[in-house]
Amino acid sequence: MYVLAVIEDKLTTIPEFFDRQRSEVLIEQIEVKYSNKVILDVGLCICFYDFLQVGDAYIYPSEGSAIQEVKFRVVIFRPFVGGRLQIINNGSK
Repeated sequence: MYVLAVIEDKLTTIPEFFDRQRSEVLIEQIEVKYSNKVILDVGLCICFYDFLQVGDAYIYPSEGSAIQEVKFRVVIFRPFVGGRLQIINNGSK
């Protein structure tokens, strides 16, 4: 049902976030970009799990934003054929 998937991506950090902790900013960007989204042939991305590799940040002259390659794992909901889900409804008001 739940698996970990490895994703590599280039993330852009705008200058307003340079004063914050780098890992916090990257996690926030990953959560916004991937959480509650379906990744084709992978499944529904639930949340960030951990970093595997964080590359150096490069600032290109024309942009001012820091761009870095990040390799990380996310928790994926991927039901399989024959799997069972138990749903509990406590009622609604």
